[in-house]
Amino acid sequence: MRNFFFVRARDLTIELKVIGGCALAITAVWLCALIVTSRALRKTDETVTLDPNRRPAAISPPAISSAPLPAADSDLEMVGDQIAKAIVHLNRGRREAALHAIDQAQSASRRALASRPTTDKVNERLKLALRETEQARRQIARGKSGAAALSLRKLARQLDAV
Repeated sequence: MRNFFFVRARDLTIELKVIGGCALAITAVWLCALIVTSRALRKTDETVTLDPNRRPAAISPPAISSAPLPAADSDLEMVGDQIAKAIVHLNRGRREAALHAIDQAQSASRRALASRPTTDKVNERLKLALRETEQARRQIARGKSGAAALSLRKLARQLDAV
C-alpha cells in the first residue's frame, strides 16, 4: 500500500488524467442518451381530419347605419379631456397634477352649466361630472388614488355614452 503523501508527482498526474477521462466519458454517454430520448419524444404525428361537407360560417357584412352621429358637445369634450388627464396622472402617481386636472374639469363643468338652459340634456351629464369629480377628489385626499382612478374611468365611460 502506497502512502498518499509520498506519491510522486508523475504518478499523481496519471491518476488525475485517468479519473478526468472517465468522468468525461460518463458525461458524454449521458448527454448522448439525453439527446436520443428527447428526439424520440419529439416525434409526435398528429392527424387532422376535415369534414368536406362542412362549410365555414358565412361572414356577414358590416352593419352600416345611415343615421348621422350625434353632434359632439364641446363642453362635454373639454370636461372629458380633463378627466382623462386626471386618470393618466393618477396612474403615474402624480397626485397634485391629478387634483389640478380635476379642478379644471370642475371649472369647465360649472362654466358650461352656467351658459346652458336648465332643461338641456347635457346638463345632467355635467352635474354628474361635478358630483363624481368631487367624490374622486375626496378619495385622493384619503389616499385612495386607485379607487379615484376607477371612479373617474367609470365617469369617462358615462360621459362618452351620449
